[in-house]
Amino acid sequence: MLFELPPRVVADPRGEERTLFASSQSGQPSPVEDHSLEEAEGSTRYAPFKPFIGVWLARAGQGSLEMRLAWADNAEVLQLSTGNIQEGRRTPLTNGFYGWNGAKKEFDFLGTITDGRLRNGIITIKGSTMTDEFTTTAPDGAIQNGRNITTKTSADTLLQEGFFRQKNGEWKKVSEQLFERSR
Repeated sequence: MLFELPPRVVADPRGEERTLFASSQSGQPSPVEDHSLEEAEGSTRYAPFKPFIGVWLARAGQGSLEMRLAWADNAEVLQLSTGNIQEGRRTPLTNGFYGWNGAKKEFDFLGTITDGRLRNGIITIKGSTMTDEFTTTAPDGAIQNGRNITTKTSADTLLQEGFFRQKNGEWKKVSEQLFERSR
C-alpha cells in the first residue's frame, strides 16, 4: 500500500456512524456497506421520490431494461442508472442524478448517455406520477427535447412513457415500458 489512512468515524447523513478507511484483518480496506436502496432520511423535499426508489426491470426485446434509483451517500442526491440486460450481461445506458436546485426551487436532473449525449431536465412529481422534461445534447451540438412520464400503478409496478418533441412542436410517443420492482 502506498499510504496508510487511519480509521475515521464520521456521522452519516442517515443519522448513523460509519468508519472510513478501516482495514480488514488482511490489511486491505474494508468495503463500506451499500445502503442506497434502504430508506434514507434525506431532506423532506425528497419525500415524493420515495415510491420510485428501487431496482426496476422491464421486458425489452430478448432482454430487459433495468432502472435503478437510489440514494447517494449524502442523502441529498438521488442517483439514476439505466441499462440493457441481455443474456445476463448489463450494458449501461444512462447515469445521472436528481438534485434540488434552490435558486430555481425545482428538482434538476443531470446525466450522460453512453453515446456521449448530455441529458438535463426538470423533474416534477404530482401524486404517483413523476414527469421528466429534458433536453439531450449530442457531442456535435444537436439538441432534442424529450419527456418521460413515469406513473406508479401499484406498489411494485411503474409505467414509463417516453416522448420526443417533433419539428412541428407536437409530442410523439416513442416508448412505453412496464417496470416491475426487482428489489
